[in-house]
Amino acid sequence: MEERSCLICTSPITSTHFGLDACRACCLFFKRTKLAGRKFDCPGKGNCIIKKDDNTTCRKCRFDRCVEVGMEYEGPLRKPRKMKEVKKEIESSSSSFEQSPSTSSPRPSESILERIDREYKVCTESRLIQEKNLHIIFTLPRVPHISMDLFLSNLSFSKKSFKITIFECLTFVRKAFPTITQLLIEEQRSVLKNFVIKFSIIEGHYRTVKLWNDDRYYMSSLTTCFDISNKESWLPESEMHKERKNLLGTMKSYTTDQFSIIFPTLRKAELTDVEFHGLLALAFCDLADVDKGTKDRVMRLVDSTRMETFSDLQRYYTKEMNLTDYSTRIGNLVTLIQLVKESARLMQEEFRMYTTIFDLYANEEMLKELLL
Repeated sequence: MEERSCLICTSPITSTHFGLDACRACCLFFKRTKLAGRKFDCPGKGNCIIKKDDNTTCRKCRFDRCVEVGMEYEGPLRKPRKMKEVKKEIESSSSSFEQSPSTSSPRPSESILERIDREYKVCTESRLIQEKNLHIIFTLPRVPHISMDLFLSNLSFSKKSFKITIFECLTFVRKAFPTITQLLIEEQRSVLKNFVIKFSIIEGHYRTVKLWNDDRYYMSSLTTCFDISNKESWLPESEMHKERKNLLGTMKSYTTDQFSIIFPTLRKAELTDVEFHGLLALAFCDLADVDKGTKDRVMRLVDSTRMETFSDLQRYYTKEMNLTDYSTRIGNLVTLIQLVKESARLMQEEFRMYTTIFDLYANEEMLKELLL
């Protein structure tokens, strides 16, 4: 078979993307740049060497090279927004919330972010108990950590722990965002499906950043993590998959792509726990992937949640963090929501690959309903 390489970074490839001989990483970079409307500057003379796994690679030259070889993205684009515009929108939302007749009474004893904090703790406590019971069945090696008892996960364990996360997340949503109970059953299903995937992505990335200083480990549950540097550990020997080599190669490729989406922005943002809760609220309110037939009605119900979240964040930034200009922090949250959506779509693509090509989740009806 003729060896093929990416036209942008020259890394080996086995398939085309966007109709070109281009690796998935370069295509994702191009798509993210187009979606965000970003503009880059070249530190050199416009002819920098482009390497896929080099974080110092010039993004201006990489993007220009994508355009040069004919790469195009025809999906919907969001208009680039300046931080001042974001801050103005948040202040407007907060003002509207505070002046609304239905909310003109004094601030409730428990704000939405406080409620999310409380219900998230309840959710994690229940999951911890169930995960500890799983460890009785699975014998996983320990992972050294300065303050946590962590174990090395694999595909078999993560399937079980992810189901626990799904079930507990459904309860968490109804407690943290009670407006969802006003929706019809089918509308609730659509909103829950939209949120659960984002919840797992946000939590996994946030816990990883909090517990690890590098990208070697990824927190796949409350008690376990994957060793990204050792893909052989992902699939236990007990699962003698006939396409083991190809499967692990595919998993590694998707993992590399996922790491490039959120982690760079998340590490720079240095979110607090309160902002993490705010990010969960904004993810709940983001209905881009909700069924079109239910979106208008659902949107009206979550608008109050969005305004209350913005109001609480503004109060947190000004009263507790003593910030006069919080536009950058708000901008980080808005950007992260867009990146989480991209990550969720890639996760669904990955699951579809495992299901259709590798027959990996043939009997996992709940996961297929959620991710396909």
